[in-house]
Amino acid sequence: MALLDSLRLLQIVVLLLAISFVYLVYISIYRLFFHPLANYPGPLLAKLTTWYSAYHNYVNDVHIDILRCHAVYGDFVRYGPDRLVINSANGFHDIYGHAKNIAKSKAYWALLGREEKWSVLTAWDKKVHGRKRRVIAQGFTEAAVRGYEPVIKENITILCKRLLASDGRDAAPEASSAWSLPLDMSKFANYLSFDIMTDVIFSVKRHLIENPDYRWITSCIESMMNRIGVVSMVPWTRWWGLGLHWAIKPDGVRAYLRFHDEAEYFAKARMKQQLPEGRKDVYQNLLNAKDAQTGEGLPLPELLAETGLLIVAGSDTTSSALAGIFFYLSHNPSVYAKLAHEVRTTFPSVSSITHGPELRSCVYLHAVVDECLRMCPPVSAAPWRVVLEGGQRIDGHDIPEGTEVGTGLYSLMHNPAYFAEPFKFNPDRWIETEPNPAANIEIQRRAFVPFLSGARMCAAKNLAMAELLITTAQVLHTMDFKVADGPEGKVGQGTVGMGVGRERPEEFQLYSHFVTVAKHGPILQFRRRDAD
Repeated sequence: MALLDSLRLLQIVVLLLAISFVYLVYISIYRLFFHPLANYPGPLLAKLTTWYSAYHNYVNDVHIDILRCHAVYGDFVRYGPDRLVINSANGFHDIYGHAKNIAKSKAYWALLGREEKWSVLTAWDKKVHGRKRRVIAQGFTEAAVRGYEPVIKENITILCKRLLASDGRDAAPEASSAWSLPLDMSKFANYLSFDIMTDVIFSVKRHLIENPDYRWITSCIESMMNRIGVVSMVPWTRWWGLGLHWAIKPDGVRAYLRFHDEAEYFAKARMKQQLPEGRKDVYQNLLNAKDAQTGEGLPLPELLAETGLLIVAGSDTTSSALAGIFFYLSHNPSVYAKLAHEVRTTFPSVSSITHGPELRSCVYLHAVVDECLRMCPPVSAAPWRVVLEGGQRIDGHDIPEGTEVGTGLYSLMHNPAYFAEPFKFNPDRWIETEPNPAANIEIQRRAFVPFLSGARMCAAKNLAMAELLITTAQVLHTMDFKVADGPEGKVGQGTVGMGVGRERPEEFQLYSHFVTVAKHGPILQFRRRDAD
């Protein structure tokens, strides 16, 4: 009897395995030869499974792989069974522009927390997103950002003091000509961006620049976002309702839970305090904001959820661009000298570095920041969208409904069709001259999309630009910096042996999953400007 039971169990197992095998063969043949996207080229594994892109998110090189795929297969690449990645300016604007028959992909559901509340980042429904976006945008208008400027500058001043300190514990070296100890600017860009975002949003901060006790938060965010990048490529692990997504990168799950508690601290601390007269933060502005169409604001739970996500989105993305600015300035002496001269002759003092005519007149400063955003976009992979019923024409191709489409931002902004010598750091490409007429710059501008465009453009773009411009100007006005001596000076560069797409020593190495991350370097030394 026991033998018969064992044989029956074996037969059931063999039958299940056979059914699974037949199903896999069937789905593979369908996806390769009969799927609506079967005629689009792409990596074989990508045509068969979304785990291909999930892997490249896991190893943080999805932006490089998308670029490589375009080099091999052309502007239209099948990057998943139901996904196309498109590397053209026309394609980008057909996907992300206004009034397109396209919605946000359900890949963004990876950002949903335990409560599964929709946010401006995750809302798939256009009406829900529109209502939230109209309110959130009021916290980041140019006028609102000017109101946050004293807080931004205060944090930058703290950073400058720290950069000039010998080791973070002692005061600045007595000799003004002394160079500081080497400092990893990816880390300090993270600390500054996080302190600014929490201070601007909640008027509460953990003082990461000065206090190492809470610097674990930045590693926590990176681990959390890495997991989100992987899960966003396999969102069906969430839809099946089996909780499979929680088994993907458990360290990222733990990081999410830990950060969730920290975000609650910021929210509760803000709700308890009364701001000094005349000071406003994003929380206060959004609390008072009303949707112009409905006359309604955001309920408090929604507001707190939005601001918590904004901390992550704002700090994690701006920091990579800021680290890139330090890298490219320190590795391009002629650019450094030209920008330092512009800043130091335009502003008589650090206190005069504010939004206004002087800052707007710094043409080279804006060119440097734009070029760094091109080289180090805050999101370097493809923000995915889905084609709705009726289909959508994208750069001359009729794309069927249900197809997920996107443009790799790193790839588009390194496309030689729009940017000559795309891997060369060249701020002059943004300045009109006889050899570089306005028509050339217009072609580049159409493909320059670090903050996306259309209804889904980054709501906090004005704040991000203020942080990048003022930080760069204030640091250059206050001090000089150089690449650290010895092997540490090479940290952040590409080199042979780092992998495909990471061989260029002149390129700052980025790590991409859901957002762009600068993990290491540049390692720099600083000294006061009055040094000989």
